Amino acid sequence: MIEMATCVLPLQSGRAAGAATSSAPSGELCQLQYLGGPAAAAAGGQQRERAATRARLTGAALLGVLSRYIVQPMPGASYEDMSPLTSYVSLLSAHLGSVSALQRSVVGHVLAEWAQACPEPPLPDSLVHRLHVCLSEPVCYDEMAVSFSRLQQDCRDYLALLRHYNLPVDDSLQTARVLSFEQIRQLSGPVSAELLAGVQDSLSAQVTETLQLRQQSVRTASHLVGDEQTCWATRTQMALARPLVLMNRLTDKLNPVVRPLMESIKRETDPRLQDLAAESIVRLLELHRERQSTPILKIIKNLCVLICYEVCPASTSCVQECRSDGQLGRHGSQRGIITLERLQQTAEERATRRGPTSHDTGGPLAEAAATPTSAEHTLTGQNPQVQRELQRRGAVRALTALCERFAATPPDRLLELSLVQLDAALPTEERAVERLVSALQVTEVIVPSLHAAVAQQALRRLGRLREFLGSQFKSVRHMAARCMAAYARLDLHATLTSVVRHVLPLLGKWLGVRDGAPRWGGGRLKGSGQDPTEIETSYIRGSGVFRLPSSTIGKIRVQATYRFDAVNTPTFATLARCYGAPISRPVTCTCRLCRMTAVERDSGA
Repeated sequence: MIEMATCVLPLQSGRAAGAATSSAPSGELCQLQYLGGPAAAAAGGQQRERAATRARLTGAALLGVLSRYIVQPMPGASYEDMSPLTSYVSLLSAHLGSVSALQRSVVGHVLAEWAQACPEPPLPDSLVHRLHVCLSEPVCYDEMAVSFSRLQQDCRDYLALLRHYNLPVDDSLQTARVLSFEQIRQLSGPVSAELLAGVQDSLSAQVTETLQLRQQSVRTASHLVGDEQTCWATRTQMALARPLVLMNRLTDKLNPVVRPLMESIKRETDPRLQDLAAESIVRLLELHRERQSTPILKIIKNLCVLICYEVCPASTSCVQECRSDGQLGRHGSQRGIITLERLQQTAEERATRRGPTSHDTGGPLAEAAATPTSAEHTLTGQNPQVQRELQRRGAVRALTALCERFAATPPDRLLELSLVQLDAALPTEERAVERLVSALQVTEVIVPSLHAAVAQQALRRLGRLREFLGSQFKSVRHMAARCMAAYARLDLHATLTSVVRHVLPLLGKWLGVRDGAPRWGGGRLKGSGQDPTEIETSYIRGSGVFRLPSSTIGKIRVQATYRFDAVNTPTFATLARCYGAPISRPVTCTCRLCRMTAVERDSGA
């Protein structure tokens, strides 16, 4: 193991991967293994970056497990100057004292893994104090030295150009040895705009255009460098906050520890690091569950808020679908099925574009992962849709881990923002619709991870979901159907029994625009693309808990006043696969379902 570790060269962030040959002093060729592994040798951008991050996390986990043995004194040995613990802590403190983001983050992950392997690691107070200091001090990391120096030089050149044309620049900008990010933003923003607006008549058009181009160049460079600094700070601060949470070495002020963890939940592009932040958040909530303080309640509320950032091709949230015509009572917020509308819009966009789109490659995150860039953070800053998807993904991971960790006793605040909201009456006002849709989005996330002791509370509200399928607002119907798909993962038999008895009959109702809402709610079962997929996974594993009658298949193909034949094909194919799957008679099937199955089998024969 030690020989293999000595072959790993800790290069810069994501720069090298794979293997290379080098000539040894004896003339023999030896193979050098590079950080990230041979699989990342031909990769670029985020794939190489994530391979390097995976290697660092693996090495930190190994060293963290070995730390409990490294600090133990050797039997029979006497230590006059420094004990193994003192020597090891001095080594870690030296890396924490550096201004390298990689060194600080790796030390943080090592200490976190040490805390997991040893519940009470013998860390001195000086090292814990150093961790708190690192969380609160602003640092421009070594990894930013080249880009930051280049940005400083661009600002100096721009200031010199302004002085050349006798434009009055503030003395604080000219005399500052190092311009901060805020000063650079002011220089490339309101300061330059005011200067150029005041002398636009006295300067020629060519000179004004040159100054505007230089201003735009400085502004773009400042945004890129600032986003890169934010990315490094987010990863480093999260790594330093982890061991403090796992060791429960926290102070009365939780904000310095909570803030980097929540920032990682919202901004981190690497799923592994986002999972580590989610686990730390859950551990923090577990440690301070009885503490009815504002930060703890805020964490749960903020996670639920992040869940409600719905991502769709049109960058429109599910709640905003209610405002498609400006008012809830208008026709556009009631009629139709959101999923089918989105699929139709996606099909139209594909037809008008040339080449593959982000939807062909798996969504915005897949498109971002294929972009050849060494800085993942620049993608999130340039694409708001990717940023919203990252926030939702991090919040989903955090709430899922929270439900699994708390098991039979989830926080009351979480249930108040999800299941309890389902007891409300059908909404008729905008704010009531927004609250209900938000609660349904949170419910969709937490229901599959609920403990069996809490699952009954959710199943008792299955009838409320059926009522929401008949709502006049399509956003409520949309989320109610998605929640039923999530319920199928919690209790497949109860959910599908409810679907057969109460939801499928809605497909046969058609009484007009307003009264047609129940049919659209039932049509959401066929128009989702998500619901049958969720059901299909458990259905095939359950071996015949549910069999679709041929009459249901016929209703699925019934056309409404508008056609979605092209976009409805994938969902129909999914249901057809379920219908044609081999089925054995289920043990827990009711007599009514058994008779329906026998009739359908005989008629098919």
